[in-house]
Parts: sequence; structure tokens; C-alpha cells
Amino acid sequence: MLVKDKRQLKLFICDLISHLESEREILLKENFEVTSDMYRYTSEDFDAVVTYLKKYIKFHWSRGLMNRKPKGNIFLILSYNEPLVLMVIPVLNALIMGNKVNVKVSRGSEDLFRMIWNKTGIVNKFNLHLELIEFSTTDNIHEFIKENKAVYFFGGLKVAKKIANTCANYFVDFYPEIETTDVKIFDSSNINIEDDVITTLDDSFTHSGQTCQRIQGVFVHNKYFNKYKDVLYKVFLREKKYTSSKFVMNMNEEKKKLLVDINNSNPDDVLIGEDGLPIVVINPNLDSDFVKKAYFLPVFWISGYSNVDDLLSILNKRNFFMGLNLIISDNTKLERFINETPYTRITQNTTHSNVRPFEGWGGSWPSGHAGYVEWTEVFSNKFTIIK
Repeated sequence: MLVKDKRQLKLFICDLISHLESEREILLKENFEVTSDMYRYTSEDFDAVVTYLKKYIKFHWSRGLMNRKPKGNIFLILSYNEPLVLMVIPVLNALIMGNKVNVKVSRGSEDLFRMIWNKTGIVNKFNLHLELIEFSTTDNIHEFIKENKAVYFFGGLKVAKKIANTCANYFVDFYPEIETTDVKIFDSSNINIEDDVITTLDDSFTHSGQTCQRIQGVFVHNKYFNKYKDVLYKVFLREKKYTSSKFVMNMNEEKKKLLVDINNSNPDDVLIGEDGLPIVVINPNLDSDFVKKAYFLPVFWISGYSNVDDLLSILNKRNFFMGLNLIISDNTKLERFINETPYTRITQNTTHSNVRPFEGWGGSWPSGHAGYVEWTEVFSNKFTIIK
């Protein structure tokens, strides 16, 4: 287990960083071909991964608890979202805990995986047990599950339910990371509204097709709502960067469904970019499918609320928000959001983008539906010796 040998762990991390940096342009090109995301965003992913690795020894070494042991044979099923990030950070941590790691990547991204892990011989050099698994049919995936101690799933709810059912049949541990989006709450007189609107839109429209940890909606207290809305109009119409040319994925069918859902939510107003994207929705019906769903498109909604009790009721109906982004200065309200909601990844007066390199993408995944736990716990079992 690499985590028990700090020197060996440091050599491993340094080799991986060196390899990634030397192959940067090739990896970005391959990542772009897999995701069709913009160069800027794939570049941000790459920088986030390298920053995370450089901080790994300093921030994660102390978390390598000695009374933990590998789970054994484990299976990671990775989604198309941010493949470069997923192929490094979860896989890295699973290997460091000493597991035999089997990985299924999204279709078309196999070469990217091989470039990261196989090209320089890192796997053989450090005697790592890592295998890329490819399946001809979906049935083969479910048959393979029973050979593993645990399955770690990144993807949508529909597929997650099928995988969970198979794991239950074979008594295999299941750790889901359901693709969804964050929600933001604004209730503070200490934060400049225009600054927050700009940050929120940037967070919402960044990686619109390739990340599930972005802000898709914001609840604004009624005492700030009108001003927040007015500033939102001004910023959105002023900032020409919010155009569909930034979103190069071919998502026509998804966009058609999105427009239907928006219309059915009976909003007060809808702002649409010059080329049809991105979209800002004002005061949609909070019980509508539009608010409850996660869309991997540049869409953002805003709604007012009157009191914490009503907002808590709304939040607790939405099981698949990954986290709460709180712009709030009242500690009493903060405690209520912490204690009276199931969400375990909460940022206060900052953004996910700011803390991303420190939290290891997803706050030490799983961060949302499966709960906030450390990587060492996710990929290992705790043991106790009684004398």
C-alpha cells in the first residue's frame, strides 16, 4: 500500500505529474475529442488535476490512516463528464490504498486512459494493480460486478439504479456519484451583488456539458431578490462572452427537451443568449421538472424565497443536489442549513472553483448522494485490533 510509505508515494506522485506535464498538449487534444468541450475548460481541468497532485503529499499524507486496509478487487465505472479528472483522481486514490483497480471508462476515451497510466510504465514501475476493462454488452458489466468487493459509479440516476440492484444481488458495496448540480443560496448584505452575479454565472456556464458540480440555480432572499434580478439582467445582456459559441457540444435533442421543460415551469421571464444559448430563467415553478432536473447545458435559474423554513422544505425534496453554496453571514441560519438538510458538502461565502484543488474534486468523493467522506475511507476498510 503506497500510502504507508511516504517516500514511495512521493516518487509515484512526482512521476505522474512529470508524465502529465510532458504530455499536456496531447492529453488536452484527446480530452477535447472525447468531450467536445472548449480548450479553455479542458485546460482548466488539466491545471486542477496537476494542482491537486502537487498538494497531495502536504494535504493528504496525514489522512493515510494506518488502521485501514484495501477493499481488494474494486470496479470504477467512469462517466463521460470530465474524463481527465476522473481518470486521475479517483483512480490514483484507489491505487494508493492498495486495491486491485478495474476501470471502465466512457466509450471513446480508452486511449486517453492508456496515455495517462500505461504509456510511461508507471503501473509496472510501482507494481500497481490497474486494468482497463472493456465490455461488448451491458450484460457483461453486470456479470463482472460479482467478482468485485465494491463498485464506484459516476453517472446518471437511471443507470445507477440498475447497477445498485446488481450490487445488492451479489452483496457488493455500491458507492454512487449521481450526476447532478449544486444550488446556491444568497442572503447577505456583506457581499457585493454584482460581483456575486458574475461569479455565479461564470460557475454556472463553465463546463456546462462536462461537470456536475456547477451552480444551476440560486435562491435569493426576497429582500435582495429584485436588486439581484436587475443586476442579473444587466450582467447577462452586457457580457457578450455568454454566447453559444462557447458551448460547442452537439446537444440539439437535449436542448429541445430543456426548452419544453422551461416552458412547462411557467417562469416570469426567460433570457436567451444571442445564438440560443445560454439561458437564464426567472422564477420558475419550484415543483416543476425543470427545477428538479440536472441539465448538462448552459442554463441557470433564479428564484426568491421568504424564510428559511420554506426554503428548507424545498431543499429537502431535492435529493440529488450535490452541495449547498451559501452566501450567508448569519451563523444561526448557517447552522440550520447544516443540521436540517442532508447535504454534506457546504461552502460558505466562496465558490467550488476556489476550493477545488484542495478538496480533490468533489470534496473527497463521493460528495453528493453518497455523502461526504474521505478518499481513504471510500477505498479502504477500517480494522481494529483487540488485545
